[in-house]
Amino acid sequence: SESQTHIVKLLFGSECGILGVPRGQVPKSIQNLVDDTIAALKDRRARDALEFQVVVCSLGSLTSLYQMRLLKALEDTELRGQVFVLDVGGSVHALGETNPDENDFGYGFDLGWWRDEAGFKPQEYVVLLSRAMTVRKQITILVTTALVQGENDRWNRTQLYIDNFKTLARLGYAKPVIVEALAKDRAPTFLEKFGRVLYTDVNDYRNQGNNEGRSMLLALDALNLADSNLVLKLTGRYILEDDSLMDIIEYNAHFDAVVRVSPENNLMFTGCFAMKSGILRHVLRGMDWNHHEYWGYHFEYAMWERLLQFCNPDAWSLQIGSRFPTFEDCLVLRMPKLGVGAWRATTEKEVW
Repeated sequence: SESQTHIVKLLFGSECGILGVPRGQVPKSIQNLVDDTIAALKDRRARDALEFQVVVCSLGSLTSLYQMRLLKALEDTELRGQVFVLDVGGSVHALGETNPDENDFGYGFDLGWWRDEAGFKPQEYVVLLSRAMTVRKQITILVTTALVQGENDRWNRTQLYIDNFKTLARLGYAKPVIVEALAKDRAPTFLEKFGRVLYTDVNDYRNQGNNEGRSMLLALDALNLADSNLVLKLTGRYILEDDSLMDIIEYNAHFDAVVRVSPENNLMFTGCFAMKSGILRHVLRGMDWNHHEYWGYHFEYAMWERLLQFCNPDAWSLQIGSRFPTFEDCLVLRMPKLGVGAWRATTEKEVW
């Protein structure tokens, strides 16, 4: 129909050619469709001198049969090696929700609209595909864990960590970087099932914030991330309540930091924050760990203080219509709440 043609062109470009078969006659017409496709490809190549072409197919259960016959037929033509075939249904499935128990990891988007409605929502599909293939490649999830044993494990951390990793997988971030602080002599552990594990052993300070900060710095040095890579740091027993925070971070990936800072005491919540790798390394390398240990400095205060030093707080300006301050040298998104469920000093979950 005319409306369906408009949708296809909106999704794949106004210059795309469209081939089809009458509804209900697909099984009889697969070979004819293959022949028509090759003829169209040859015509387009001769006309536009293209180096390669893309065939996008959406034939339901017959897509695989069509692809197989098309690729086999192309082997005997001058188009061999010049045609890429894309299965729309396969790409949609790859964008969809994940099943971490079966190691079936997609990009974690909710595609209920795809299942519930006929046809494409091309704008949404393109946005999701762009986020999956570009923005998410620039984001590294760094989860800190501490596998304490016996009576010290008052929160059943093992189960909390597993729940956390499964939540991240459902949101499209399977296989995070896991920084484990206590189990280096017990490696490997169950953590390997859920991501890349870096074991550290820097627990000589009474100030646990110092220990965690130095573990993060060791991990950043080992990963050798580009300065522009955005690192989402998440304490292992703190779990994202929904996908709202990741949506905010992905749509604002040009920001250098996304943080929650208490207006009462200027403590930055270090259970969850996002920061560009280069800035985070700079912030951590400038810490005076011995000074913090001696004076009992909160790591949360030290992080905010260092970020302000680096981001030139004298040049603050308030964006019109926004509650978030920006800095001359970097952009900081300061949020009132992150949507992270946290178990801290109490047995009740707090949402930060």
